[in-house]
Amino acid sequence: MAREPLRDGDPSRVGRYRLTARLGAGGMGVVYLGVVPDAPNQPDAEQASRAAVKVLRPELADDPEFRARFGREVAALMRVRGECTVRVIEADTTSSRPFMVTEYAEGPSLSEYIDAYGPLGADMLYGLATGLAEALSAIHAAGVVHRDLKPSNVILGQSGPKVIDFGIAQTLDATSVTKTGMMVGSAGFMSPEQVTGRAGQAADIFAWAVTVAYAASGQPPFGTGESLAILYRILHDAPDVAAVPETLRPLVMSALAKDPQRRPTADELLDQLANPAARHDRPARSVLDYTWPSTQPHSGQAVLSAPVSSAPAVGRPRTGPPRASEPRVSRRRPEPSLLFEPARAAAARRRRLRPRGGLDPRRRQGH
Repeated sequence: MAREPLRDGDPSRVGRYRLTARLGAGGMGVVYLGVVPDAPNQPDAEQASRAAVKVLRPELADDPEFRARFGREVAALMRVRGECTVRVIEADTTSSRPFMVTEYAEGPSLSEYIDAYGPLGADMLYGLATGLAEALSAIHAAGVVHRDLKPSNVILGQSGPKVIDFGIAQTLDATSVTKTGMMVGSAGFMSPEQVTGRAGQAADIFAWAVTVAYAASGQPPFGTGESLAILYRILHDAPDVAAVPETLRPLVMSALAKDPQRRPTADELLDQLANPAARHDRPARSVLDYTWPSTQPHSGQAVLSAPVSSAPAVGRPRTGPPRASEPRVSRRRPEPSLLFEPARAAAARRRRLRPRGGLDPRRRQGH
């Protein structure tokens, strides 16, 4: 996530957090990078714990309805414990400027990464789809709806994707602040029922599919342009998912159903992607360990799938072998899922099918 210097008028401290940079701004307020020294005698930022501090807009702070709902929602957000969600650390809902503090996720957002390097490769895309499904499963289990899942709210960390900014849009959508005509959500990533004001957890599933399709092609599946034109396509047109790999496409299409009752739940997405028969306590982790580039950024492991040939690994792994003092960490293959055939297994299968002295049969068919 890009950092900017603090601006004139920005606070230098919020609660116990010393603010060092801006991370972003939006309809809810401004997000800052905050640090807390580990001990009173260690004020240096290098010895500090970093966190993302979201300070809410003054007009929200002046809305009693928002304050009351924000206080209730924070309690639910602090119960979210997912492999691929940031942890909510604390919040102050009673101060003159309410704020919420979450774990700081290091890395570019999905939108920043695709702008720089293009669509994700097949393995990394599968890891992204699995990680986002796990995040929504954890968020929904706490009774929370994200309502604004989109590429800028997905951070590509060294060990997998991290979903940020969940739940607060739900709070904003229910208050009088939105009655002035402000839309909650991003046009290209909203579900049909969200457009008409009836969003629930199924809206997050729709946004999951739109985000995965965007990551596969670099373009939103309902196109770009004026917001009203995009919303019309969401309500009435079929999405463009041609770039989504065949192994993922049926699941993505089911999540893009116009009728929210016909979409799978987050748990069902995760079951399909990670395979419940694998019996892992952390099913998303078992997939990410195999598909995510540089899960162990300093162990000398090769990157399994880069988005494009010029794209760096998320964690910039060292190409040489590990030093003798470093442990050798190996990737464990996930159990076979209902959809996923690992890239190496697929390549081996194609080699077996290739006739001696001839071309790959897939190439002869124009693939």
